[in-house]
Amino acid sequence: KPGKMCTDIGISKSILTGLKNGTKKNIQTDTAQKIADYFGVSVDRVLGSEQKEKSPAPEGVELTEDQIRAIEKIKKLPPEELAKKMAALEAVLDM
Repeated sequence: KPGKMCTDIGISKSILTGLKNGTKKNIQTDTAQKIADYFGVSVDRVLGSEQKEKSPAPEGVELTEDQIRAIEKIKKLPPEELAKKMAALEAVLDM
């Protein structure tokens, strides 16, 4: 319950009500941190500024879990390492 959360973390119920109905647009950093800690999420998530992960595939294209994992690993490679891996992958796929 929202009221219990407010009591548990020591914030006013009016803060939560104001955020919910849009009359309150900002909250103190420490309040946002208390809410984030309570739910075990980032402050960015509480504030709604956490960026949503974009799909690595064009719209309408479904990727397998293996393909998604491969893309995520590729995205983390430094450019010189990516060039080496791509050359090796192309050699294997062209066999």
